[in-house]
Amino acid sequence: MKRLVTWYYRRKLTHNQEKLHDMREEKKKLLENVMDTETYKVAKEILEKFAPDQLSKSSVSWNQIILWFNTNPLK
Repeated sequence: MKRLVTWYYRRKLTHNQEKLHDMREEKKKLLENVMDTETYKVAKEILEKFAPDQLSKSSVSWNQIILWFNTNPLK
């Protein structure tokens, strides 16, 4: 009986961990899509609300993009 209960909960725990991993990957893809398709202001607001840790990581790249546009005006 003990083995059966142990097996069941390990199986359930493993399944839930895999599901969590998949959901985190999906969230990451959605947030990357937002950064690619939305304007800077909208993307920043979304990232502040749903992924503040990613915003701090991506702020360097956003700053670099803004700096590049400021130094290389569109013709």
